[in-house]
Amino acid sequence: KDTCGVTKPEKDYVVNINFGNPTNLSGTILTISNMSFSYDDCNQILKNVDFGMDLESRITIVGPNGAGKSTFINLLVGNLSPTSGSVFRNNNLKIAYYNQHFIDVLPMDLNPIEYLQTIDDLHEQEIRKLLGTIGLEGSAHKKKMNTLSGGQKARVVLVSCQMLQPHILVMDEPTNHLDIESINGLIEGINNFKGGVLIVSHDMNLITETDCVLWVCDNKSIKKFDGEYDDYVDKVLESI
Repeated sequence: KDTCGVTKPEKDYVVNINFGNPTNLSGTILTISNMSFSYDDCNQILKNVDFGMDLESRITIVGPNGAGKSTFINLLVGNLSPTSGSVFRNNNLKIAYYNQHFIDVLPMDLNPIEYLQTIDDLHEQEIRKLLGTIGLEGSAHKKKMNTLSGGQKARVVLVSCQMLQPHILVMDEPTNHLDIESINGLIEGINNFKGGVLIVSHDMNLITETDCVLWVCDNKSIKKFDGEYDDYVDKVLESI
């Protein structure tokens, strides 16, 4: 309370996310050429896709559910191999991949500090500082991962992305488990990042405030969209 007895509102907490400044890479960074992908003979997901990224790229991929956005991301980062065509990644390229299904791959028997020390052997206090600036309370730093909420796990994964010091950030639906303060922190972190960014998202604020170029994934293709996000929304509404 102040001297007049008026209770001051609690200050909104601020989430700071710093993905670092990537080292410069010469030559081609990431190129996809005439790539197709099928899970089986009857189920082609992508056909003859051409795509590329460099450290200046700011891209958001939009499109209907089931169109192949997450499959494309997995091909791009190397979790899947194309049925035909090629994916070239610079040998020194570091990609930080934030997956909407990260909960499935975190080691549930480790606590956040133990897990993050498997990525980079930092001192416990340095990791605690990173977790603190991203809004994970100190009491959660040594709790087993299986006891943490989705939002708490999301913060751990975001710190792991920071620790990788990536050239390119790849984020698949990154706002799903985040509160508004964390989303604002993520937007600011992306805007301050000096590397390439690729986002798959339905979050209007994330798409519009990160100044990304729209690419549309639909009908087995991924193509640059000629227009702003509002134009894309209008086009989708017209087709319904």
